[in-house]
Amino acid sequence: MYYFWDLGIRNAIIQNYSALGNRQDLGSMWENFCIVEKIKFDKNHRKRRAHYFWRTYDGAEIDLIEIENEQIKTFEFKWNPKKMSRLPKSFAEKYKVDKISTINPQNFNELLQ
Repeated sequence: MYYFWDLGIRNAIIQNYSALGNRQDLGSMWENFCIVEKIKFDKNHRKRRAHYFWRTYDGAEIDLIEIENEQIKTFEFKWNPKKMSRLPKSFAEKYKVDKISTINPQNFNELLQ
């Protein structure tokens, strides 16, 4: 998975400068934006957190896994505030995690903590 610090570079590579309402890749852009903003926030606030992406061969995935002091937090990014995420059962069982946070434009500030 590749993420861009500057979404303008991403848009230039795929040659798509359409308004948000006209984009087919809005979910991908939102995910990219959230992940890089979280990493920037952590670095700027000197947080020692590791960040990972997780996906199984059958397609189950978690957009962002954050580990700090052996504590695991999981995040999914959805542009639509009505969409909720479920933690993949295989991940929950293996890593003893029981919660996934769904981040959307309405609750974005919860990510930056």
